[in-house]
Amino acid sequence: MSDKSLSQWLDDVTALHDQVIEMGLDRVADVASRLLPKHFPSSTCKIVTVAGTNGKGSTVAAIEGGALKAGWKVGAYTSPHILRFNERIRVAGKDLDDASLVKAFEKVESVRQGVSLTYFEYTTLVAFAAFVEAGLDLWILEVGLGGRLDAVNIVDPDLAIITTIDIDHQDWLGDNREMIGREKAGIFRPGIPVLLGDADMPVSVFDYADKQSCEVMQWQRDYALKDGVWSGKSAEGESLELALKDLPEIPAANIATALQAVALLGIPFDSLVGNSFPVLNLMGRFQKIGASPQVVLDVAHNPHAARNLALWLKDHPVEGETIAVFSALKDKDIDGVIRALSDNFSRWYVFELDDTRACSLDQLVALCKEGAVNCSACNSEDDALKEAMDQVGDSGRVVVFGSFFTVAAILETGIISL
Repeated sequence: MSDKSLSQWLDDVTALHDQVIEMGLDRVADVASRLLPKHFPSSTCKIVTVAGTNGKGSTVAAIEGGALKAGWKVGAYTSPHILRFNERIRVAGKDLDDASLVKAFEKVESVRQGVSLTYFEYTTLVAFAAFVEAGLDLWILEVGLGGRLDAVNIVDPDLAIITTIDIDHQDWLGDNREMIGREKAGIFRPGIPVLLGDADMPVSVFDYADKQSCEVMQWQRDYALKDGVWSGKSAEGESLELALKDLPEIPAANIATALQAVALLGIPFDSLVGNSFPVLNLMGRFQKIGASPQVVLDVAHNPHAARNLALWLKDHPVEGETIAVFSALKDKDIDGVIRALSDNFSRWYVFELDDTRACSLDQLVALCKEGAVNCSACNSEDDALKEAMDQVGDSGRVVVFGSFFTVAAILETGIISL
């Protein structure tokens, strides 16, 4: 095999296909047929697939935390990453090291046989190769885009989860919730249990579940989390209740859905009883850094996520003023994000991302003015963060949001550190 580094593999894979996204499963399934063991998955390995507009990463991390605390050997695959590719593939709760990733890249390349794969398709197979090598009890797979035609969907899950459905990626998934819901429901398989992590789901999701004879459990209908007490059902249909403490600062629906998943998978709750909820392996979701001033990192990049961020900010007030550091990709509903958060910040500091898909600085400023928010244009992410931190002083708060790329750009300044 080659002696290429991880960065060289990533460069090569990026250049392999002329499209960032190409929907369809034929090519990736062809390579997977040579990559995965003949009798995959084994009876000892469970697979959970998680789709949704928002909340996928936190739901994956919460399931992972519960399973790890119970002693299961777990792999989690998520995307995109913020700083390092290694963040996408975790084994036993830790980001996979470079040497193990290189070995997995080599394994995929050895069976690719010239098939042209996109970056996401190739790296999904890398995750699968790494998980097979690790001999896991549980795979938790986050869908990258949609569900039906996403590369993750080449494997059959034992449990399927849809966290939320809102308007995003319209060019690929459709321009209404019913169309998007049907695409995401493509991860369902005949007869498997399905969890819906939102009380408001499109009819198309239920219709497809009925066609697949899936047993559906829904947040606030079949399981709940109130005042620190989770209630739900076991795989056998028995009522369960669990008192929790030290819950992570993510939406209650995501925690409750993760616990219901743990129950259906047969993962024992014993390790959670009377103990703090597991610390989540999760970056950029209501993530607080420092105290003078406090800096909050959140990857909110669509109106639904922005509304969740607005609720979190109102539930977590600070003494001083709260200021936004914001940038976004041009294909997002930036106007919707601004409107969802317009009442939460005294000023917005905006900058242009260094990416071909970035919204221009002039357009960001124009959209802020249309949304009637006070806005300052900055020449760089460094300037935006420094000016915001200077203005709020020690008692205030700076909130960085708008994209995974926005959070990454701010962290890469080195002004703040994890």
